[in-house]
Amino acid sequence: MLPSPAALVREFHRAFGLDARATPTEVPRRLAAHRQELLDEEVGEVAEASREGALDHLAHELADVVYVAYGTALVHGIDLFRLFRLMGGCSGPTEYSGVR
Repeated sequence: MLPSPAALVREFHRAFGLDARATPTEVPRRLAAHRQELLDEEVGEVAEASREGALDHLAHELADVVYVAYGTALVHGIDLFRLFRLMGGCSGPTEYSGVR
């Protein structure tokens, strides 16, 4: 069985000494801003690849967005895979609503 995307990203974070939290946690503003910069960069690359029209390039950039999104969730202690499963059967996740 293949490891989940979250497990792969968690392994990467641990290998390079990056933040990886198991419970929802507030993070320092600087770290949150850094994660936002990474997401902005990757989403921009998706837009560029989409305009270019090369499907292999677009696929690569979309995978990068997912990877960075999982990393951002991990930094914040959010179980993104679990949220995907929850969102399939309810109106939306509420377990993180009080975390700021």
